Amino acid sequence: MEGFDYKKMEMLLQRNLDYTKKVYENTEKIRKYIMWIRILNILKLVVIVLPIVLAIIFLPPLIKEMVQSYSGVFDQVDSLQSGNVQNIDVDVLKNLLK
Repeated sequence: MEGFDYKKMEMLLQRNLDYTKKVYENTEKIRKYIMWIRILNILKLVVIVLPIVLAIIFLPPLIKEMVQSYSGVFDQVDSLQSGNVQNIDVDVLKNLLK
C-alpha cells in the first residue's frame, strides 16, 4: 500500500472529530432551547387556563348570591313602577340609597 497516507487520514479524522464536537455543542444548545420553550408553553397554558377554571368554580355561587341579594331590590323597583306603594319595604330602599 504505497499510496495510502496515514498522516492525511489522521488529519481527516481529527477534522471530522472537531466538526462532530461542534455539531454536538450546537445540538445541546438546541435541546436546551426546546426544553425552555416547552416549559414556557406549559406556564403560558397554566396562566391562561387556571383563571378560567377558577372562574368556572367560584363565580357561579357568587353570582347566585348576588342575584338573590338584589332580587328583593328588583321586586321593590317593580312595585314602584307598577304604582303599588303598599308593598314597598322602606328598609330595602334605605339600603339601596346607601
